[in-house]
Amino acid sequence: MSSAPVLDFVVLYVSNLEEVCNYFTQTLGLEHLADQDTPEFRGFAGGEKGLPFGIVQASERTPRAGAVEIYLKTDNLVGLHSK
Repeated sequence: MSSAPVLDFVVLYVSNLEEVCNYFTQTLGLEHLADQDTPEFRGFAGGEKGLPFGIVQASERTPRAGAVEIYLKTDNLVGLHSK
């Protein structure tokens, strides 16, 4: 892996967890990873060459619905922090 960070995971905050989960699976045909479920989280496979991602029920303890978090991966965390 290069020392440059790469996109590793994305989280979308949603206003209705089950409605969005159903839309992603039933309408878009995305693969729901049920073994990752928690009461507030649903995970999805990235598919061939895709990026895995998750949806989180927005609440007063989380970012607002519509917010997005991205997670980066690097093999040089110290070097990345020093930039």
